[in-house]
Amino acid sequence: MKPFLFFLIAVSFASCSTTSKMTKTLTANDWQLYSLDNTLFKVGVGMKIPALSFDAEKMTVSGNTGCNSLSGPVEVKGDKISFGSLATTRMACPGDNPETRFLEALNKTKKFSIYENKLVLKDGDDKQVMVLEPKLR
Repeated sequence: MKPFLFFLIAVSFASCSTTSKMTKTLTANDWQLYSLDNTLFKVGVGMKIPALSFDAEKMTVSGNTGCNSLSGPVEVKGDKISFGSLATTRMACPGDNPETRFLEALNKTKKFSIYENKLVLKDGDDKQVMVLEPKLR
């Protein structure tokens, strides 16, 4: 019985460590959109680059959609991530703005990974929905 209990404790600590490590990776940078729906993102006239910032203490995300600001809860467990109900401002967005597609991609996101210093967000089938790169400060 004792070896099994030790195993459970070890697994618990390992999963906490992995979650903590992954959370630190997310919070190490502010992230800006690199590609959406497997298409490189190009900034249009009058647009901002959609971006995300993670706060590990509060377990929140904030940023912008390219037009409006966003904020809300985020849950991270290992390589799993889910965004709660995100609040956005409601300014009119000029031209061909990616706001709707950006928010839909966040809603589909279930997993993440870091690959070549980029944050890759994936759906539940491991299909890439969005890639973000570190934002220049």
